[in-house]
Amino acid sequence: MDIKPGLSGLLAFLALLQEKHLEYYLYHTSPDDITVCFTLPGSRIEVRFEETVVDWSIFEGNEDCRRDFDTLDALISGK
Repeated sequence: MDIKPGLSGLLAFLALLQEKHLEYYLYHTSPDDITVCFTLPGSRIEVRFEETVVDWSIFEGNEDCRRDFDTLDALISGK
């Protein structure tokens, strides 16, 4: 797979996901990039597009919802 950076690369990648009938979300959390997030069984994948580079991350394993708010508080507080 040859994923190109920039807007043309992003649009081509989105067309590929649509062709594969994969639902995706776009995130713009930095002025320099747009991130595409989608899921496959057992994993969440994020592909980050910048003007000159593309990189990606995969998150595998248990991402179940939790109700242990003491643990959440500890994570947020850096404990």
